[in-house]
Amino acid sequence: RGHVGCVVPYERLIASLDHDIDKRWAAYRSDSMASAEGTDAARQFEGARTAAAPLIAKTLAILGEGHRQEATDLALHGLAAAFDAESAAILRNVTLVEGTAGQQFKAAEARHARTFEISLGIIVAGLVVLCVAGWLLFRAVMGPLGKLVAAVEVMRRGDFSQRVSLTRRDEFTTLADGFNAM
Repeated sequence: RGHVGCVVPYERLIASLDHDIDKRWAAYRSDSMASAEGTDAARQFEGARTAAAPLIAKTLAILGEGHRQEATDLALHGLAAAFDAESAAILRNVTLVEGTAGQQFKAAEARHARTFEISLGIIVAGLVVLCVAGWLLFRAVMGPLGKLVAAVEVMRRGDFSQRVSLTRRDEFTTLADGFNAM
């Protein structure tokens, strides 16, 4: 009689574990069915779970009737084999998920490498444009400034007839016009 009362907590525990396994399995199953091998592994696990359910119910019923030794024997022999089948199916699924995760990781690495290459190309192109723009700006400033400096050197030696001619229309032209007016 003392054995019968302890069946109810076991039933609750098993029901709770079954619910948890089923919930996790439903979430996993939607991801694992992407390949034929994943579908086959999922069927293997579901078959093992289906085989274990009646054995669990039978073990609990025998235990509820007070036949502890018979329930223990069934649990050790029948349930152990069913749980081994479940474990093998879980291991197969884990191996498949590892393979899929490895492939996804490699694909992510390839995308990262491509993004890095594109970013590096953009940076190099930006540096080239920056250098060309700097060189053009340097020429735009130093050309007229060089002409003005050359005219100042000639005037420093006493030749005030020197004129600076610029074809641009900017501040350097204004400066050259002022220089020529002196």
